[in-house]
Amino acid sequence: MTSLLQLFVGILVLLTFSQSPAVAEEEIGPEKWRISCFAYRDDNRNGIYDMADRPYGGLVIEFERPDGLTVQGRSNISGFANFDMAFGNEEKGQITEEGVHIAHALPPNGYKMTSDAGRQEITFKAQKNAGGRMVAVNNCVPMGVAPVLFIGGSVQRSGKTTATIKREGGAEEELALDEQGTFYKVVEPGQWTLRFADAASGKTLTRQVEVKSHPVTLSTLTDLEEVAPAPQPVTTVSFDDLTVSDTLYEIPSGYGGLYWWNWIATHHKFYRGNGYVNATVSSEYIAYNSSGHPGTMWSEEGTTFDFVGTYISVAWPRAEKDFIYLKAWKGDKLAHSDKLRLETSGSIYFQANYRGISKLELTSGNYERIVLDDFSIRR
Repeated sequence: MTSLLQLFVGILVLLTFSQSPAVAEEEIGPEKWRISCFAYRDDNRNGIYDMADRPYGGLVIEFERPDGLTVQGRSNISGFANFDMAFGNEEKGQITEEGVHIAHALPPNGYKMTSDAGRQEITFKAQKNAGGRMVAVNNCVPMGVAPVLFIGGSVQRSGKTTATIKREGGAEEELALDEQGTFYKVVEPGQWTLRFADAASGKTLTRQVEVKSHPVTLSTLTDLEEVAPAPQPVTTVSFDDLTVSDTLYEIPSGYGGLYWWNWIATHHKFYRGNGYVNATVSSEYIAYNSSGHPGTMWSEEGTTFDFVGTYISVAWPRAEKDFIYLKAWKGDKLAHSDKLRLETSGSIYFQANYRGISKLELTSGNYERIVLDDFSIRR
């Protein structure tokens, strides 16, 4: 009896294993699946996604299909542009046929691709047991973008002001000023020296500018008179040490040695907006003006501080339609006034050189959110 039972079990096992290949051949994958292309901000501009870089939100990526149609996606706040695959099913998928598809990245205004990954060929083939019932033979290579670097600004000129620019170790050249005294020069990373001279008064002014991973805009140069900086070292507040949670944190007075009003610190993904993510420079926290209303910083009564500069951007596309205004006072006297046009695609570095001020105010022309990171002062 025992031997008959063992024989029956053995036959059952043999039949089970002999049928398993046939079952695998008939396996059918889910009707729809996804393929992702990853976009990153190439801060060191080397064309490779490495530890120096961070995800980039809002990069438009197109797939040109073999049938000539084009489908489009946009990278999310984690850097991924997702495309639905569904072999032979146009209702469920964007990638639906076998063959070579050409992926194009379309960088925003003022940005460029840092490698040839901005155009790549990806081959798809049908496979019944895969998600979407098709697979990519080669996956999408990460696509890196970086801003076109420049030094810009303006000088209130009498008509006889001239300017030069010189990269460290290079030759000095003329820096063109238009009729309004505005200047703009596309540059490479490095140390740059700008010199301004007024023929009528004989005054000169020198600005040292370090260009790293972001464009630099200088505050308006008004009287070409050099004012010595405060003797204290530069203090940079990054907003990374106020909270370690993904919540909102009202910036308290005393942070960085200043009083703060209407400024909020938060994790850059809290609002799930590209503008917050792309504006982040250090770690993962930024500051913004609550509800888009004016935000101010000031020093203790009877004291002053130097506003050295900050990385600055805007949170939402609506803010791109108006100016950001910066004003600084020395006591009751307005000492500095600048305006910037900013975009959600990323920050610029605003090199302020506001010396000996007592209060600073930032305002959005249409009451939208301004985003700050690595805010630097001397006090």
